[in-house]
Amino acid sequence: MTQATTGPTGVPPLPPVWSWGSDYATSVPGVNRECDEYPFASTYEGAAQHAKDSSKPKDNYSARPLPKTDNGAAGNILKAFMDRNRILDGFNGKEEVDGYLVTVS
Repeated sequence: MTQATTGPTGVPPLPPVWSWGSDYATSVPGVNRECDEYPFASTYEGAAQHAKDSSKPKDNYSARPLPKTDNGAAGNILKAFMDRNRILDGFNGKEEVDGYLVTVS
């Protein structure tokens, strides 16, 4: 994971390994962890914000290790919420994409 070069105070933030140790994903016996970010990468405000709009700051998100099963369950809940409430990006490059759109000709 890449971190911002400076934080709000001008002090460089610490990478996850420095903050949580090189074994952050395996440091709790019996708990497999993975790093996750907030806001969610699937939102325009999330970890992918800079990739979608290069004028936005790079690495403008928080991250922390979470139990892998919890992280996976949260991802499934978020996807189901977006599907049920029809929250769509709308475009794949220049092509309009809408899984609910039916073209009648």
